[in-house]
Amino acid sequence: MAGKIAAITLFFAAIMVLGTGFIGANADDSSTSPTPLEPKDQAGNTLSSVSSGQLVILSTDVTNNNPEPTKFTAIIEVRDAKGVTLFLGWLAGTLNPDGHNGVGLSWAPKEAGTYQLRTFVISGFQDLEILSLVKTSELDVS
Repeated sequence: MAGKIAAITLFFAAIMVLGTGFIGANADDSSTSPTPLEPKDQAGNTLSSVSSGQLVILSTDVTNNNPEPTKFTAIIEVRDAKGVTLFLGWLAGTLNPDGHNGVGLSWAPKEAGTYQLRTFVISGFQDLEILSLVKTSELDVS
């Protein structure tokens, strides 16, 4: 149990560091590269508009810039106009050498507004290492 608490503490510390923009020498932005999040439908088509209550897949493509396999955890976050995190999720996997993997999580905005979509990649919750810089995009919901 203590190991899980330590991993969660490290995870939230990383979120705070990344969220405030203090990414230092520990962030290796050349290790992996996520694309900015895009809203897609369940068939994988990019959505040009999103309505409140509509289920969307927040999708990113994570690229491994290394010649060896890399374990990764892609973090997906949605913030409202006040900067409050409304959604936080993650998916883990292994990237092939110089390969890429599509990652997506479903989310349904409850209200109209402008949301900040954020994604970044870490090595995992144990022995946490930041593998990418944060990629941000905006989503207008009607």
